[in-house]
Amino acid sequence: MDKVQVIIVAKGYPSRDCMESALNQDYGNFTVLLRVRKPEEIHYNPQINKSKNVALNRNETKKLALASDADYFLLVDSDMVIPKNTISSLIRQMPERKSDMPCILDGKEVPAQVIPRRHIVGGWCQVMDKSNRWVAGKWVGDNALFQYQEPQPHLIEVDFLSLACVMVSREALTDLEFEDGFDKECFNTLLKRKVHLGTCVAFSNKAADKGYKMYVDGSVICQHIRESTPWRERFNLFRKKETSPKPISICTVVWNGLDFTKRFIESLKSNVKFPYELVIVDNGSAPEVSDYLKSQTGKYFKFPENVGFSKAFNKAASMASSEYILLTNNDTVYPQYNWSRVLKEEFEKSKGCGLLFPCANNIRLEANKRDAIGAGTIRLPKYEKTCSGVSIFTTKKIFDKLGGFDEGFFASGEDADLQFEAWKRGYEIYITEKVFVEHIGKATAKFLPDWEARWEEGVNILREKWGRSHEVLFQ
Repeated sequence: MDKVQVIIVAKGYPSRDCMESALNQDYGNFTVLLRVRKPEEIHYNPQINKSKNVALNRNETKKLALASDADYFLLVDSDMVIPKNTISSLIRQMPERKSDMPCILDGKEVPAQVIPRRHIVGGWCQVMDKSNRWVAGKWVGDNALFQYQEPQPHLIEVDFLSLACVMVSREALTDLEFEDGFDKECFNTLLKRKVHLGTCVAFSNKAADKGYKMYVDGSVICQHIRESTPWRERFNLFRKKETSPKPISICTVVWNGLDFTKRFIESLKSNVKFPYELVIVDNGSAPEVSDYLKSQTGKYFKFPENVGFSKAFNKAASMASSEYILLTNNDTVYPQYNWSRVLKEEFEKSKGCGLLFPCANNIRLEANKRDAIGAGTIRLPKYEKTCSGVSIFTTKKIFDKLGGFDEGFFASGEDADLQFEAWKRGYEIYITEKVFVEHIGKATAKFLPDWEARWEEGVNILREKWGRSHEVLFQ
């Protein structure tokens, strides 16, 4: 059995609750190292001084920890209460290769011998303020980060995690240093303002730079003990079952591009927490891509060859069984928790809405181009500009009324055409900044041998259907 050392780093003696939670673990081979170090004046700014002292204390404690014979180290803040299964759950996610202990990944049991050894796995820890955010998340844009508003149920990979409860291997602890992070800023998409990186993000960035992957285990949910709400009451709050909205049909078209298609599907698994169906139309992909797609969805159709974007998406929409449909490119990632609920709610409260577009990065048109999540949902002025259609939310009934995508468009122009048709039939088009989509851009189209000709073909069709004045909205 691997030996674990629990390290409690404190500026004063930790509470009885913290110590009891650390000592009463259901794991058979662990020790506890408590180090109390009074802060010193390093910087005149109280916040910076606090973070610098935390980093200094951790680095000094690291030397003591590595002098032990422990295989793994569990770092716990002195104001945390960790659940009884913390060590046993986190150690399970970092098995020795010789062990036959299974691992739970995305809700599925995976034999230890087929997964890589992990080095950094943490529990879910909530910030002690009114933002309702948990210290785990992802980078979603240029120097912009997203934090989760609720713990995720399974083991998920993240770009940064909390140091208030994190297990690291001896290799990782030896290799990494702690720093305060106050010399750098980033944009927090949940708070909608710039923040200092802080010790957690700074440590995670350093770990990522050195090739370590970080995970958060959904079975380990910790509690700050200085919250005004009693611990047991807070523990039950987030376990209350949400009222799930009607499921949606997520429709996508795939023509090869296995790597980014996997990223797209994994983002759905991580961040859609109510029933949904994934409808995939395979546009004549290579056999290995098709085999993967068949294993991922209950609704799958394959064309023998690439029939174009419009025809393939119309096929996917026809296969959808839900009232609400999302038509999305497969070179996208949806990093937000419960983003589909947000789309549905914004669609329903937006008067006369026919099409709803989330914002996205790396797109050509400025109307719904953003670098990070925002706060508003705005109506698009009729015939003044159009959105890039990397992701379109609507109902199946409305999509059918619009006649679907015009199948004369092969690889460009069909999204602008659909918007013109919506306006013509009296619908409004909205953009919601509350959902942000990561977009690769031209991940598939660039492999078409006649892509530029296809683009010009789309412009010509728009010109013929809607007149030269509307053509500029597509440029």
